[in-house]
Formats: sequence, structure tokens, C-alpha cells
Amino acid sequence: MSKYLKSHFDYDATPEDEQLADALLAHPKKELIIGAVLGESREESYDRQGFTGYQEWEPIGHLLDKPDDIPNPPGDDHGRLFRRKSDKKPCFYISMPYGFGADDFVAVMEYCKRWGFKASIGNCDTWYPGRTVGIKYYVDHDLCPKYVV
Repeated sequence: MSKYLKSHFDYDATPEDEQLADALLAHPKKELIIGAVLGESREESYDRQGFTGYQEWEPIGHLLDKPDDIPNPPGDDHGRLFRRKSDKKPCFYISMPYGFGADDFVAVMEYCKRWGFKASIGNCDTWYPGRTVGIKYYVDHDLCPKYVV
């Protein structure tokens, strides 16, 4: 591990530093922890992981190569399609609706079933904390960043 630390930092790593770095790199949510330590926003973390969000309201249908055939998700607000920087491939769509409740949850699940999406719903909202929730829609989990919505 000291090779990793020495290549990224200009100091000699102590055994404690190496132990901490090993534990962090082995942690399943390391991207979330790194982002929190760095004080990153969700978008900054996505950028660091090689994803970029194009303009708002780019249709979610791009995820299935059907940009004009699939309606936006239920309650969609502040929606944004994210693409991989390297090849511009559409990878996931983030929506941050207001006032998300049980009926909204059912509507999202029905939408996903109808159109073939998967969804990750979290309370890490960046638009209006406490008033919106973050919903990540995707098709292939391997194309998503390792950051929790």
C-alpha cells in the first residue's frame, strides 16, 4: 500500500496510514466515503468517476435507445441523464421529485416494471435537502457510479 500512498501523496506513509488506506480501498462503499471526506456533491463524485450530466430534461429513453418513446418517470423533477465521459454512452438518469410518499414509490416501481428500468431511491438529495429525494434509474448496474443516490 505504501506504493499507492507514495504515488498519490508527497510523504512517507506510516503503518497506520497504510492500514487505513487498505481498509478504505477494500470497503464496498469507498466512493461514498471518499466523496464525503472530500466534501463532494453528487455531481462532483460522478464527474470524478467518469460521468457527466448533459442538459436537464434530456429524455430518459436514451437509456434504452428510445429517446422519444418513453415518458419521463412519475413525478420527475430536476431530471438529468448522465453519460460516460469516455464514449458518451447513456448510463443512468437522476430525478429529484418533491414530496415523495408511498403512492409515489408504487408509481416508480410500476414505471420501472413497464419500461424495464431498475431504480435506486435514496434520501441524499442535492436540489432541496429535506424536500426532495434522489432516484437513480438505470438498466445496467455496471454502468452506474459507485456512489449511492
